[in-house]
Amino acid sequence: APEVRLAGLRLIAAATTDQQEADAMNFHNNVIHIKTNSWGPTDDGRIKPDLVADGVSVTSTTSSSITSYGTLSGTSMSAPNTTGSLLLIQEYYNKLKSGSFLRSSTLKGLAIHTTDEAGTSPGPDYQFGWGLLNVERAASVLTNAIPSNNATTSSDLVFENTLNNGQTFTRTVVASGRVPLKATICWTDPKGSVNTNAATNLNDRAKKLVNDLDIRITRGTQTILPWTLNVENPAAAAQKGDNSIDNVERIDADSTIPGQTYTITVSHKGTLERGTQNYALIVSGVGGTTYCASSSNPGGGAFIDSVSFSNIRFKNSAGCKTYTNNTNLVGDIQPLQTLPITVRVATCDATTQSRIVKIFIDYNNNGVFDASELVATSTVLNSTAQNFTTNITTPSGLTIGAITLMRVIVQETLTATDITACNNFAKGETQDYRLQVVSPSNDLALNNIVSPQSGSCSNPAQFITVNIANNGSVSQSNIPLTVTVANGATTVATINTTYSGTIASLSSIDYTFQTPFNALAGVTYTITARVTLTGDQFPSNNQFVATVAYAANPSVPTGDGVICNTSAILRALNPTASTNYYWYPTNTSNIPFATGTNVSTTSLPTDRTYYLQKEARGSIGAISKLIFPNGGYNSFAGNFMYFTSSSPLTIETVRLYIGNPGKVRFTLARNITASGTSGAFTYNAVAVKTIDVYNTRPVANGGALTENDPLDSGAVYRLDLNVPSAFDYGIIVECLDGATIYRNNGITGTPYPFGINNIMNFTGNSVSLQTGQNQNQFWYFFYDTRVSTAGCISDRIPIVASANSTATVSQIADSLVSNIKTGTFQWVFNDTATVIGAFGSSIKPTRSGNYKVLVTDALGCSRISANVNYTVTALNTVSPQEIKLTVSPNPSNGLFQLSFEVANRSDLSIEILNASGQRVYSNTQSGFIGRFTKTINLQKLSSEFYLLKIQHDKKTYLQKIILLR
Repeated sequence: APEVRLAGLRLIAAATTDQQEADAMNFHNNVIHIKTNSWGPTDDGRIKPDLVADGVSVTSTTSSSITSYGTLSGTSMSAPNTTGSLLLIQEYYNKLKSGSFLRSSTLKGLAIHTTDEAGTSPGPDYQFGWGLLNVERAASVLTNAIPSNNATTSSDLVFENTLNNGQTFTRTVVASGRVPLKATICWTDPKGSVNTNAATNLNDRAKKLVNDLDIRITRGTQTILPWTLNVENPAAAAQKGDNSIDNVERIDADSTIPGQTYTITVSHKGTLERGTQNYALIVSGVGGTTYCASSSNPGGGAFIDSVSFSNIRFKNSAGCKTYTNNTNLVGDIQPLQTLPITVRVATCDATTQSRIVKIFIDYNNNGVFDASELVATSTVLNSTAQNFTTNITTPSGLTIGAITLMRVIVQETLTATDITACNNFAKGETQDYRLQVVSPSNDLALNNIVSPQSGSCSNPAQFITVNIANNGSVSQSNIPLTVTVANGATTVATINTTYSGTIASLSSIDYTFQTPFNALAGVTYTITARVTLTGDQFPSNNQFVATVAYAANPSVPTGDGVICNTSAILRALNPTASTNYYWYPTNTSNIPFATGTNVSTTSLPTDRTYYLQKEARGSIGAISKLIFPNGGYNSFAGNFMYFTSSSPLTIETVRLYIGNPGKVRFTLARNITASGTSGAFTYNAVAVKTIDVYNTRPVANGGALTENDPLDSGAVYRLDLNVPSAFDYGIIVECLDGATIYRNNGITGTPYPFGINNIMNFTGNSVSLQTGQNQNQFWYFFYDTRVSTAGCISDRIPIVASANSTATVSQIADSLVSNIKTGTFQWVFNDTATVIGAFGSSIKPTRSGNYKVLVTDALGCSRISANVNYTVTALNTVSPQEIKLTVSPNPSNGLFQLSFEVANRSDLSIEILNASGQRVYSNTQSGFIGRFTKTINLQKLSSEFYLLKIQHDKKTYLQKIILLR
């Protein structure tokens, strides 16, 4: 089980129930236990797990590289999710209260206090603990409590207290109604006793709690108790009672009355070990204001006989009334809802004095009936008994879960302005009711723009994916959607569509607009998405705006190449280790012929031009189901496609053909292996993604159906499956919740491999393993599958390979010289023996025979010359010392002093030859005698070896000259 320690708090995630592990946690009561797929409790009945956290399809960093991400599922994701989230809470608290950190018990209590309900019944359970971690709500509690130092006006309170033996802590609060009143205590209990008796320690129900603290909330004679669970009936719903098992107690006051005063009490049973116990107390739903009074004077007259509103049905008793507290009755209201209300007024003394009815609702929960909160006023009523019926339309911005007060007043008067929400009047009656804001019937929210996000790479076909939530109580379908893409003041694209699927109540789906736009590198777009449901009761959440800054294109690569015999050798210069390099035959080709920084090809274009690009994107496999003639829909479960990836990449989107709506789960897997002969298989899951699908077939059909209807054009769905490395994989597909999906069959020929070489290729499917049929006859599910490699795509640059050249050897004087001057050289004598120490572009042979040279250039191209026969002969060369020859400096930069002296008169010839035997300098004089001194300037020549040749009086004098720049 993954385990993390955080500031004294241990977080443990386990995928299986382990009683010994659960018992061990009894002695580390500052543990948060996270489980995603197994149940508690501990043997003595403590609530385990404490909470649950998102562990399915969580995107996080991976170990593939320092910039890689992946999507994984399991407790190995829920534990770090919780750890990182609570670490952020500690950091936030430290910023609110510099130099301080929450106690581990406070952090644990805060996490439990602010969870979302995750079970089927209110309160904790042994499957989900206290609920789903909600970090935003936990941070909000700190925001409200810490800067105000737990002021009486604060909507949330956070205490870190110490309880001494026999001590009681109390705090009086006023319920605000903005959220139901809730209080949680948590403490780090001393170590309990260990049952080491193997015969009795299994399912030992003995209580392990040492210090038993208690919390109660009271209002008048009412006492609200904390939640408890029954270890003997672990599936039963939580009940209110005395919790003597857990070191966490939470009270949810579901009968909260706004404006009422409550007392929170923390005490303990028995004697505290060590005489003291630190604990945390977190309270929400407070900071309210006591409502003003309103009533009539005793003495008869008009009264309210009955009220009918929402689910309130009240019939008054006989007799005269002044004020009736009906806050025990709760009416449900929704944002932007029109509800009828009927107030029947009567008289308790048979008089028919004129009367008027006014109705007030404190919509903003500030404890005051503001002028805008007068929601209905009757005409003058003058019968003994008479109905006032009208409609009340609630505002759109009400907070779901809030509880507020409705006040109904009837007063004997002819003037409506005489009636105020807070008053003592002569004759009539006031009644107060509770109203609770519940989820609207019709509320669609545009929650998020899922893709693209800032930092995305340019994409000529960028699809936009949004998340749509149905916060209402009624399922919605055929939903109008609009998205607008703007670059500054310029509208780039406007896409109007209708989502034809169904979004169930209190659920959300990701939808991909089917028309892409051209997203340019380095451009910032404003993307505005909107849902326009007629009758939406909460229109303020219908729109989502995102500013998406696209990454600039990476720098263009550089490279070089050479035509080497019958192949081209190509390389990328100064490559980056984490970048993929792709080589293309033309500037418009979608299929690279090679990938890597050093490649070769036997394809030799006449212009010797190839194209190099960083990273790649493309569509893989069958473009549509119409590419093959036959096929049909079915609810497939466990069929998969094999593919090979040549580098890490992302499977961005796929076109699916759906016959019946539901869900489809995609599991990226490796090491798929047959298990027995039944068609079963084993695999290692790499990533899992489940998507909601709607029928693309014109008429939904839930069963198996054989057809290839061209009217079903399919739909693009976003997968974002991250393939972490080059390898052989499979994608396993499972239809859920009634979904059916299309696949082709009866294919003739051999479709596999099908994709883009050197990027990704589908290589087969599971039918051979599962049924023994020929896999070439089937294409499963994946059409127009769009993939991209790890980084942004650069501009494509031409690389011109240098022309093919033949190695030749020439004899110059007593040297053999290669026509190729750069690279590595190996001279060969008589085809077998290498010439020892001969690694330059020329040699002076000392033996007669055949010589050739093998030259390998920087790109690795090797060329070998033809043999040259060399005969060692006597040369009439004389030592330069005879004429006192000097060349200074040598080596030089091209400027040197030549000096020598001859005693006989004769014609003089001075030549300088390069390594190829070409003459680069010449000077002749007739009948020269005496001393020769001259500055020779060769600065325009390249750096290499040169030969100085002086002929005088039928003698030759040779001297090597080296130029170095």
